[in-house]
Amino acid sequence: MSQLTSFQQQTTNNQQRTTVKETMMNSRMLTLFVVIAALTLVGKASADTITFDVVADTYIVANDANDNRNDDPDNELIVGYAGAIQRTFIRFDTSPISLPGNTIVTVTSSVLRVTNRNGANGSSDPNVGVYDYAYDFGETTSTWNNPAGDGSDVAGGTAGTLLTFINNLNDTQNVSHIFPSSAEFNSVVEAAITGDGTINLLLKRTNDTGTSNDFVRFRDRDNATGFFQLDVTYDLVAIPEPSTIALAGLGLAGVCLRRRRR
Repeated sequence: MSQLTSFQQQTTNNQQRTTVKETMMNSRMLTLFVVIAALTLVGKASADTITFDVVADTYIVANDANDNRNDDPDNELIVGYAGAIQRTFIRFDTSPISLPGNTIVTVTSSVLRVTNRNGANGSSDPNVGVYDYAYDFGETTSTWNNPAGDGSDVAGGTAGTLLTFINNLNDTQNVSHIFPSSAEFNSVVEAAITGDGTINLLLKRTNDTGTSNDFVRFRDRDNATGFFQLDVTYDLVAIPEPSTIALAGLGLAGVCLRRRRR
């Protein structure tokens, strides 16, 4: 009798172990199916390139500290040293890129293009850098002493992160330039696309302390062509809702369990 009872107990223990193993296996399979469902439902990257025209631009001059240069009759923007330090501000609006809900954007390239204006340039080619600018400059109110136009920035403008540059930029008339893409530039553009859409940039010599006659005249947005343009290449990836992933995983798990029972 005791032997039978021992046998029954052992059988019960074995059945319990089997049940535990099956439960653990089913749990792992369910987790696997949820992961597979998530990977299956994540949308494929949709690559595209869009060109943005500059929406605001102006420049400031150190020896005319309270003068706004937006009404320059030559329709130009100056960077470098021409009797005084001169710096340029430009703005882009990336809001035409719309992001549906649960979408991730990745900017893979940000290229800035512009063309020199007619007219005399400096005696040497400047090293020109493009910097992130954290203020909304005033196109008709910015001056050297008040670059943001509302008193929020210091004289001359506070340059943020260096995003891209061209050394020895050719200042010959009507020459076009391409400021190359960089990880820092892409990051700023991504932040704008997912934010309020605004990109403010400051252009100046990378070493803006010398008094050598090195400057360049760019075409401003009052010109028909050759003004600043920003070419952005980006990927969009749709991410499904967590509830959608869970339902898909449960559905796959149910199908698998049904097949096992058969």
